[in-house]
Amino acid sequence: MTTRFKYTEPFANHFLYRHCVDDHNNLRHSGISIEETWRTHRWPNRVFAFLLAIAEVNAFLAFRCFVWEKKDKTELLPFRKKLALALIMNEWHGEQSKESPATRKRKATHSLATAPTHATKFFNGNWVCNAKAPYQQHVCRVRGCKKQVRSHCICSPGHWLCLDCFQDHVLDEYEVI
Repeated sequence: MTTRFKYTEPFANHFLYRHCVDDHNNLRHSGISIEETWRTHRWPNRVFAFLLAIAEVNAFLAFRCFVWEKKDKTELLPFRKKLALALIMNEWHGEQSKESPATRKRKATHSLATAPTHATKFFNGNWVCNAKAPYQQHVCRVRGCKKQVRSHCICSPGHWLCLDCFQDHVLDEYEVI
């Protein structure tokens, strides 16, 4: 005896498109996934990481389907890098940014550099190298940081920065008000 019934649309969609969810999750967890690298125990951060990963894979799939030609075989990891840089160097921050993109890029060059040997300070565009010790240690200039360093950002020589404070220095420039 055969029984017939009307197959409802949600069940039909589930069985027709369940492979799409598997493919999406496979892309989301391949390589360096944000959920695995961002170790957090706070629920809002976990949800944000999930939504960010979903948006990233959706953007990748949209570019692959609508923008790139069939011969373009861009992988997910190079796309993630380009997307991250595009989000950091976003020109649509709003009205607080009145500078041209060329000025912003020129200003945004940051690199951690080491002072020359015997350097004590940077004065009138030159290093003053009159210390007795060749590798003079200086206290990081950020308030509350007491690390001894010889490094500085190339945008402001002579302002001593440790690696942690240098990262904050770079991120402060891109902070949205």
